[in-house]
Amino acid sequence: MTEICKRCNRPVIKNSEHYDTYEHMHWICFHLEYEHGEYDPDEPCSDPSCPWRHKMSFELDKIRKKIELSLQSSGKYDKNTCKDIAFHMTDWLNDLDSLCQFYQNPEEYESPEEILIKFLVHVPNHLAAAAKLMTGTGVADIFKVDSVEKE
Repeated sequence: MTEICKRCNRPVIKNSEHYDTYEHMHWICFHLEYEHGEYDPDEPCSDPSCPWRHKMSFELDKIRKKIELSLQSSGKYDKNTCKDIAFHMTDWLNDLDSLCQFYQNPEEYESPEEILIKFLVHVPNHLAAAAKLMTGTGVADIFKVDSVEKE
């Protein structure tokens, strides 16, 4: 028999063996009910196990600035190239977050197709551009599947 969470009224499937421990709730419902305290439910609380602490959240400006300054200090690249590399290494991080969310909880998705397409269409061109700018090496079709198209 599938147990029902007393907080959200949905079936408890994952972690059902802890149904009694979590007082007849999902772990997340238990956390929000008893451990999250006065924090906004959409924000991380002080508990290190809070699930919102494990969701990727990127501070794009900080990351871009760190990449730019680090590359500039190396003396190998001009300022515009550093800025371009930083852009190409960060513009797709939200796609990465979506993909990782799917990888962590595949059972919660009916189909990952939209996530995969967004990632596959957006990310490779950025990585190829960053690789060319930083290393001078372009992308090759090493798997021999005609993956590199001529413009």
